Amino acid sequence: MYEIVDRERSGGNRFGRYIVRFYTSCVGVKRLYLVSSFTSYIPGRFVMRRSGDICDVWTRLWEGYYPYFFVDSLFDVYEDDNPNKIEMNFLDRRIKASVADVGIERLKRSLEEGGLHPDYIEHVETDPVFLSRYIDKIVIRLRALKNEVRDVDVIAIDYEGGRRIYNMEKFFTDDYYDYFETYVNKDLARYIFILDLGNKKVFYGYNGFEDTRYIEPRKIFGYPRKTWWIGTIYYLIFPDSFYNADLNNDPPNKISPEIIPRPRGFLGGDLKGVIEKIDHLKKLGIEAIYMTPIHLSPSYHRYDVSDYFSIDPYLGDENDLKRLIEKAHLEDIKIIIDLVPHHASPCIKEMIEILKEGKRSRFWRWFRFIINDLDELDEETRELFREFILKRCEEVPEKLREKKPFYETFLGTWRMINWNHDEEEVINFFRAYVRYWLSLGINGLRIDVAHGIPDHSIENIFKELRTFGEDKILILEIMNDITNYELGINSVSAMNYDLYNMSLRFFVNKEIDAYEYVKSLNKIYSKLPIYTANSLYNLLGSHDTPRIYTVINKDIRLLKIMYTLLFIIYGSPSIYYGDEIGMEGGGDPDNRRAMIWDEKLWNREIYEHIKKLIKLRKNLRL
Repeated sequence: MYEIVDRERSGGNRFGRYIVRFYTSCVGVKRLYLVSSFTSYIPGRFVMRRSGDICDVWTRLWEGYYPYFFVDSLFDVYEDDNPNKIEMNFLDRRIKASVADVGIERLKRSLEEGGLHPDYIEHVETDPVFLSRYIDKIVIRLRALKNEVRDVDVIAIDYEGGRRIYNMEKFFTDDYYDYFETYVNKDLARYIFILDLGNKKVFYGYNGFEDTRYIEPRKIFGYPRKTWWIGTIYYLIFPDSFYNADLNNDPPNKISPEIIPRPRGFLGGDLKGVIEKIDHLKKLGIEAIYMTPIHLSPSYHRYDVSDYFSIDPYLGDENDLKRLIEKAHLEDIKIIIDLVPHHASPCIKEMIEILKEGKRSRFWRWFRFIINDLDELDEETRELFREFILKRCEEVPEKLREKKPFYETFLGTWRMINWNHDEEEVINFFRAYVRYWLSLGINGLRIDVAHGIPDHSIENIFKELRTFGEDKILILEIMNDITNYELGINSVSAMNYDLYNMSLRFFVNKEIDAYEYVKSLNKIYSKLPIYTANSLYNLLGSHDTPRIYTVINKDIRLLKIMYTLLFIIYGSPSIYYGDEIGMEGGGDPDNRRAMIWDEKLWNREIYEHIKKLIKLRKNLRL
């Protein structure tokens, strides 16, 4: 079930997000997770806390309808007594999810009844969505129930006592709210709003409606200067598939790049290959490279990391990474690498020690086990798992695949054991990771499965990264509903899969019209800090999606339109390696085919169009 406990308040009567408690019986269940759109329907962000026979979790949400349910460590779904339910897919099966009405029906009634509703006039100065520093300006936002406030002015006082009035632009209206925004040119010591209600004007101050006390912000989130990651142009490289420049470090089980569709397995791409092809990226106009994981791993995709402080020898070594960073920086190209803090390979050394000592190991609490100790395992499972480990976790024994893991995993696979982010030593482990790799000169990190990691853990990673300077970026992988995450506070940017999904719905599947599409894009912009909105990692393809050229059935005209939009909206456009030349590919792993370097096989029309878009964007950049 769920209950709305309260609303956040700034001052006395300025309201913010709803404080919502989700709870259910957890008799006989070791651990439960809350799953919803604000976890991208993946467990991990919210761990239910136990009190007697009840488990609950508290969170903060804006108005909306939120499908939710609870899952245990093995992804079994637990329903509650909420009668409001919908059917949906979860891990390839149909389930019934409950729906939480978080203030939305009340909001609708308020809108229908007319009049004035001061509790829906909202400005939260501690939230960078409403108050942020953006380059040489300070951005102030306010929202009010649709058509209830005609106009808004801000009286701004700087630290020298200077006073200036700014008129706020109504920059967006959705189904319920009008959104107002203005830019203040100087430092801001205090400020107050003047609301034009049509028949009168009233102050909106520290204590809200009709209060004359000025708001005095203690901290303003944001960035006082232009940084490289605001609007940069990304290029995503899947290293194994990009270019094989060093035949001496090839995997012994290398597969042929000619096999279509691409099977799982190593193609042999390496860091020297990326170094050799920097010129291709420079000619295209790329400004930042994001590489999927480069660490030691049993898998070609390397998302099951077995050593976070080494580079997979099939890719090269640390010196190769340093040379790549050096060459890229000489060409004014930044380097971002992939951090995988949600799960690891069971062949990681900490897990090997656990297999020797069981619960006595200091690392036992580093992971989430379903059993209480290893002696609970039957002999067959123990031997099969030992076989799996001895073969470096490269292949799960067939009989072991038939069993359920004795530890929590990513999507049920034996290959990926989940980290326990409630353990302080795990937080410190990843802070050490940040220090190690940032010290080599990389420019930022992308967090894999960030939607399945508790906010406090991401915040700690971000704090460590920021010790290397404000120009270091943290990009979160969020597959759904990015406006319900702490963007702008515990990170700079996120992969904008909301844009990707809306683009497919509009351009490809024809499920929505242009008005709905544009409204959806504007809604994202209005609900994020402006520096985050302009730094979103916008994409039409990635290593987790089918190739866009295949998705649109090779419609070049449509592809050119979609890329044009990608380059003119807010955010940072990205190109998945090979998409610039019209590479094809279905779902994982076929979307990771070997990069085509024979230029006679390139689609020059696509290539030249993207190259022109990049040039135009750079020339028109402020």
